[in-house]
Amino acid sequence: MKKKTLLIILLTMLLTFITTAYVFINCCNDLIIIDTEIIRFRTKNNEFSFEAMPGKSRGVEMMEAQFKEFLKENPNTTDTVIYRIDYKNYFDICNWIQYKAKPEWQYPYLYFWGKF
Repeated sequence: MKKKTLLIILLTMLLTFITTAYVFINCCNDLIIIDTEIIRFRTKNNEFSFEAMPGKSRGVEMMEAQFKEFLKENPNTTDTVIYRIDYKNYFDICNWIQYKAKPEWQYPYLYFWGKF
């Protein structure tokens, strides 16, 4: 009985180590490459749209500045909220930290069928 328990513990430890190493190696490979991911934003009626590329200094700050200019130039617009139209892929474990920390992912998501 003790040998069987010890074997189960060792196999569990080995599988945990392999899984952790696999996730760590895949996430670190993403950190080495320059982030050129594009995150798309737009208003509900598509009067304003913007493609953010945080890895190329085209991030949320630039989008918000351009949106303020858009609102000044179009005072009669009814679109005053910017929505993110790219979805979060929760199956990609490496992006979980980005989804929580980066301001690009904090904007509300606009579903393609237009319901909230």
